[in-house]
Amino acid sequence: MATLKSYLATRRQANDPQSIRSNLLLDTLVARGNTFKSSHSLQCLTTSPGLVGQHSTYCSLENLGWSTVVERTSSHSTYCSLENLGWSTVVERASSRVYITSFPRVHFHQPISWSSTLAIMPGFTNKPIIIDAREHLMGRLATICAKAALNGHKVRVLRAEQMEISGTFFRNKLKFLSFLRKRCNVNPARGPFHHRAPSKIFKRAVRGMLPYKTWRGREALKRVRAFEGVPPRYQRVKKQIAPNALRVICLSPGRKYCRLGRLSHEVGWKYQDIVATLEAKRKIKASIAYGKKKVEQRTKGLAKKAVYPRIERHQKLIQSMGHK
Repeated sequence: MATLKSYLATRRQANDPQSIRSNLLLDTLVARGNTFKSSHSLQCLTTSPGLVGQHSTYCSLENLGWSTVVERTSSHSTYCSLENLGWSTVVERASSRVYITSFPRVHFHQPISWSSTLAIMPGFTNKPIIIDAREHLMGRLATICAKAALNGHKVRVLRAEQMEISGTFFRNKLKFLSFLRKRCNVNPARGPFHHRAPSKIFKRAVRGMLPYKTWRGREALKRVRAFEGVPPRYQRVKKQIAPNALRVICLSPGRKYCRLGRLSHEVGWKYQDIVATLEAKRKIKASIAYGKKKVEQRTKGLAKKAVYPRIERHQKLIQSMGHK
């Protein structure tokens, strides 16, 4: 750090505007892990290296009213939150141009992340899309989930063991056994990794439809989760289906198909019986809860009919004012 400060002081004394314009920002960019802890280290700089298009701006940091702590990453945008100063800055490096965008002074209890930014954008929500995968074709459903994840939505897929695959069971089992034989001869621990659980098989199918080696693809893959059965947190939540992935709609009548849970069980998945037992218990509890709900609705309807003659006059007055 001392060497870096002396190097910057030497460059300031040179007063070479051309070199400052091209190199000063990269000099002030601190290597990852050595970020400045406060703005005091930057107060000694007399210029603010900002580029707007092809034009350079030189003014003091105090006149601009903002201080910057950044990290140097090649060809990537870095988000840095200054909790002590209450400032946030996005620095993006594109070829030879550097653009600095400063935001108004706002005090945040927590640093802003991209997920919280998406939450306030129109068309996005933090609530996940919950899909019941029963009787859905795996490939068709994987395409829908991959596209939704790339668009920024969270996707939760339930009952993955009841997903279906077109083609006979024997043919699909031969294809999976062929996949199991693919390995690295030098060191099999390097991969490929052969998951047997239905949720893992489905997520690998989704991964094949995403650019998962890029930052965008990795983040999209994190938004997709699959489960065997229905976890307790999703048992009382409204679930959706994907009509474009339903087997009865996509597959011609008479065509052969097999269930993913059976295929996983045949190749080494050990929890088919446990998941089936938990699903049976869940359905019994759900049927009891639904029966109680129907009784409550019927009782409430009878009570409304009994009291309606007495409140009819008031109800009409309320409706005339635009209320229900």
